[in-house]
Amino acid sequence: MRTGFFGRALGAVALALLSGGLAHAQVHRTFVSVSGNDANDCLNPGSACRTINAAITKVDANGEVIIVTTGSYAGANITKAVRINAPTGIVAFAAIPVTINAGASDVVVIRGFTVKALTPGVGTGFLINSAGQVTLERAVIDGWATGVSVASANTTVVLSDSVVRNNTTGLETTGAAAKVSILKTRFEKNTTGVNAQTGTVAVARSTFSGNTTAGITQAGTVSTALDRCLVSNNGAGILVTGTGTMLLSNSLVWKNTTGVDVAGTATGESFGSSGIRGNTTNVTGTLTAVATQ
Repeated sequence: MRTGFFGRALGAVALALLSGGLAHAQVHRTFVSVSGNDANDCLNPGSACRTINAAITKVDANGEVIIVTTGSYAGANITKAVRINAPTGIVAFAAIPVTINAGASDVVVIRGFTVKALTPGVGTGFLINSAGQVTLERAVIDGWATGVSVASANTTVVLSDSVVRNNTTGLETTGAAAKVSILKTRFEKNTTGVNAQTGTVAVARSTFSGNTTAGITQAGTVSTALDRCLVSNNGAGILVTGTGTMLLSNSLVWKNTTGVDVAGTATGESFGSSGIRGNTTNVTGTLTAVATQ
């Protein structure tokens, strides 16, 4: 009897210790600092990692990496669902690309991060190869061959409250059935602001300014929609080719070389609530007025 009692007691203690160990092993949040060290546990700001990659490795899937000091960080190779957050007031930047190779259902969120190319016109700032959804918030994307490349199939990408400037192409879609939403973002002084080749691209409350070839181009069977946008001082404001449809509403297209250029068998539609004025040529091709439903 006594042996059985002590055996059960020891078993209960062992189970409690094991459960405590498992709970302790769960890491929901890690920290990164320019004064950190990748050999640290990274569990609080005082024992932060130095690189984002190390912090990602040490956090659980769907966990969060917090950048706690202003400074330069290496890029990252993201292979799982994770949130990377540079809070307001922290200037976190990198000259090395951020590549996303996550799972088909993984959600990746990156907030407040600046990627500026070490050599202007070379490389890709954010390369999205695979993920379920990628959200980029408060990003500055500067000086790359391609600022954001959506190369993965069936991925939803949200770009909001960001600045995309001085790139050859600001954002490009090449992945089949990509679904891109752009909100309150400025595309400035790129060669081409957005180059939509695949999927669907919806843009709202955004600005295209000073892009030398075009503010936004559409090719292939991709469809695009612009609502409440300012498209000004570009080569072509909106260039539509291929067989897809471009829908324009509540926007101002002004002071471009060509305001809207609809070529080939592409379809251009406007709700009639947009102003296309003051361009060298306002409209080339056919832009059809359609009624709101």
